[in-house]
Amino acid sequence: MGLYRFNKNTLKHEPVNTAEMWALGVLLALVMIAIVMVSCAFSWENGKIHGKSCVNDSELRLIIEKHDEFSPEKLQRYLIDLNIKFPHIVYAQACLETGNFSSEVFKNNRNLFGMKEAKKRATTNCGTDLGHAVYFTWRESVLDYALYQTAFLSQISTEEEYYNYLSQFYAEDPSYVSKVKTIAQKADA
Repeated sequence: MGLYRFNKNTLKHEPVNTAEMWALGVLLALVMIAIVMVSCAFSWENGKIHGKSCVNDSELRLIIEKHDEFSPEKLQRYLIDLNIKFPHIVYAQACLETGNFSSEVFKNNRNLFGMKEAKKRATTNCGTDLGHAVYFTWRESVLDYALYQTAFLSQISTEEEYYNYLSQFYAEDPSYVSKVKTIAQKADA
């Protein structure tokens, strides 16, 4: 059984594509998590809900992490779902910044992009550790990168402009852009 959407132009019902269904599933999962969290907050009474213990924040984070463990494929899909500019380049940045998803900053802070704690824009980070921003989940790291792009990269429209921006304002390593390009080319091949 599929989902259908009404097209006002053709006056017909059309099937929703797989990507839209997947995005809808992710959105519904996040809404359900939010409902559970709000329900816990409003029903909290001396640490119990209806006589049963409510999970605390760290337990809830563990539950979310167990049901949404990171994978490179999930990251690639999420970059596209969030309409991140140049997702193949951003994916290559994540590979480089995390040492192919093995760095301590990634493992401990769930930080995919080596982001520092934001001071002048909206952010999803929840603090700093190891000199980098900390996120509750890997998805929040990606959302923060989307906020970063929105705040600073909205006028950039080509890959060349994007690479120039990275070279001038993002990277600390002078060979950062050439490394990202190499990773992006290998991923595209």
